[in-house]
Amino acid sequence: MNFGRVFFLFPARELYMMIAQISLSYFASKTAENLIRRLRIQRLKKLLYQDGEFYDDPENTPAKIEKALIIFTMLSI
Repeated sequence: MNFGRVFFLFPARELYMMIAQISLSYFASKTAENLIRRLRIQRLKKLLYQDGEFYDDPENTPAKIEKALIIFTMLSI
């Protein structure tokens, strides 16, 4: 039995596994970043292109929306 060959295979396998894990985590993070970017752009477009009728409702006045955003920001910190 050739022990030199057996010992050489283990580090190669470990190196392959490490490279596979690093590349998988990199591509998963890039996919998540792209997904979040697309969702943020969609939400911003929906917010910017709302009809003016939305703000005519007394429940949706800018002051109430601002208050809700301030409370959300304070709770997030």
